[in-house]
Amino acid sequence: MEKFPPPQIEHISRQENFYTSSNWQPPWYRSRRFIIFSTVFLLSLLISQAYNYTRPAVFQSSATLLTVAKTAIDQFANPEMLQLGADIEHVAIQKELLLGPSLLAKTAQKLLKTENISLSSLEIRNTLNVKPVTDTNLVKMIAEGPNPDILPLLINTWIDVYLQESSVKSEASTNSTQLIIKDELDSLREKIEAKRAELNQFMLSSGITSTERVENPVLARINGLNESLNLASEEEVKAKARLDALKIAIKHGQSVAPEQDQRTISALETHAQELREKIAEMRQQFTDDYINLDPSKRFMPLELKKLESRLQKLRNQGQLVALSQAQQAYRAARQSVQSIQNQIDELSQDAGEFSGRFQQHESLKSDLEGLEEMYRETQEKLVKLDAKQAAHYPQIDVIDRAYRPQKPSSPDYTRDAIIATGGSFLLALLSVLLAEFLTRKPKTPEAFTVPGIHIHTPPAQDAIPQQPQYRNLTAQNHHALDAPLEKQFSTEQLRMVYQTSSLKGRQLLALLLTGLTLDEATLIELDDFDFPNHQLAITGATPRVITVPAVIHSLFEHSSPCPLWKSTPKATAKELAALLACMANDAGISDSEEFTAEAIRHSYIIFLLQQGLRLQDLEQILGHINPVTLSRYRIYTQPGSSQALSEIDLLHPALKNVG
Repeated sequence: MEKFPPPQIEHISRQENFYTSSNWQPPWYRSRRFIIFSTVFLLSLLISQAYNYTRPAVFQSSATLLTVAKTAIDQFANPEMLQLGADIEHVAIQKELLLGPSLLAKTAQKLLKTENISLSSLEIRNTLNVKPVTDTNLVKMIAEGPNPDILPLLINTWIDVYLQESSVKSEASTNSTQLIIKDELDSLREKIEAKRAELNQFMLSSGITSTERVENPVLARINGLNESLNLASEEEVKAKARLDALKIAIKHGQSVAPEQDQRTISALETHAQELREKIAEMRQQFTDDYINLDPSKRFMPLELKKLESRLQKLRNQGQLVALSQAQQAYRAARQSVQSIQNQIDELSQDAGEFSGRFQQHESLKSDLEGLEEMYRETQEKLVKLDAKQAAHYPQIDVIDRAYRPQKPSSPDYTRDAIIATGGSFLLALLSVLLAEFLTRKPKTPEAFTVPGIHIHTPPAQDAIPQQPQYRNLTAQNHHALDAPLEKQFSTEQLRMVYQTSSLKGRQLLALLLTGLTLDEATLIELDDFDFPNHQLAITGATPRVITVPAVIHSLFEHSSPCPLWKSTPKATAKELAALLACMANDAGISDSEEFTAEAIRHSYIIFLLQQGLRLQDLEQILGHINPVTLSRYRIYTQPGSSQALSEIDLLHPALKNVG
């Protein structure tokens, strides 16, 4: 053991000031820590608050429009229909019309003319926005900008121009419809005149002088029977057509049901289709096992089965009822025709030729009456056009006009000022800690002074020339540290790299965090994974089989190829190392050049040892490790607290609870 020279005692005079010793400390407000703290705090606070309060205020003004017709006075709103009545397509069209270049240009012109405000169409487009209100036909018109006085004027002018344009389009559509109806009236008028002339000519040639005169009782009876036969025949044809159409529909498996049940079936079919689409989308994202375990998703297949069963039951019942009704209607119509025809056959010999002519006369008369009826209906349509036409166009109602905003919508100066103050305070504290860390000096025994005597401390050991035996002893104590350990990365750094990496990068990082080397990672194949048992067979210099957590297995289970770097003919360890450097750089790791496979493996070894894993058990996970290298990890173990391998959590925290 080295001998130090004894302390030297120096006598000082009594007049020497006792307070010149090292016990004296400056006041707290002149201390280096306070100066650093106050300087950083005030500077940061000044910069942040200056930035905060120099940001321009943004104001927001809005208005609300309804773009559908209101409910009639004699109708009551059904809550279910209100929910289904939102016309999403129409609302989207109105949004495009509101933001169209033509409407914005007219808004700019009217704003300049009425309010003397000059804005370009591009400036107005950047200021305005349209947001549909979810599940409604309401449209919210929003304007944002630094000038609160212009915003309401801009929105209200925008609304006025929009209402005017909509009114013009509706009026133009009405005029076009009126022209079409008038053309139809002219055409019907010409047909009626031609048909009337034809009827008069036929009456003269057939000897029929009046449509009211009955020449004999048989004719009058035949006339009535013929009209009845025509109606009965039409009913028979319609009934037969309905029956045939019903049978064809049933044969092709189409839904057939009475009118009172058809709405229920249509609503159930729509709901069933929506459930099928949701289930198909859900199965693309999740497995069946996961769906069966999740209560919020498991009920959907069961509900679909119940709904399909109910639909099938309603369809079967509807088919029977509809088919029975159609058959009865057809039999009744056919019986009516047969009965009338039998009566006509009995009187046909007496009616003779006059009956035939009279029937032809009635046919011409019926055609004329039909044309006249169509003419009257068209005239009524023209008269009622103004009242009915408006119902075909969505009504535009201004629910709420825009008003001048009283306060800015952003930014929140008070909140940001509090955040800036807190951040400045934390930055100042961090600056003090950093300054103390960077300027910290090794502690040495301080010289102390007592009245009259000054004791000098001996020189520090590092100031004494080191003898050969001390150099040898130092070398012996540190022979195991010739090669320094790799850098250890924190869980947060590894998780950050994992979250910002692609699937290939995640696969590589997950393998390294299970103890593999880059050379072993290049040899991994799909056949090496035992997915049911969560095991991985590793080939190479130290073949072994390790247990891999399910989180890591899920990265490779659906990968094609597996792993992804197999898409390259022969991925080398050098290429994978370059991939690690890119991953660290993308994640913002400052020392990305040190983000190597050895450093990641080193971090994983420390994670295992800190749980109490024995050093000798490391080879079961990581393969063969040089004993000298293994002995360097003794500093991370706690003697007496060893745990068996089965009690160790093999999943690194960086891979837990990540997307």
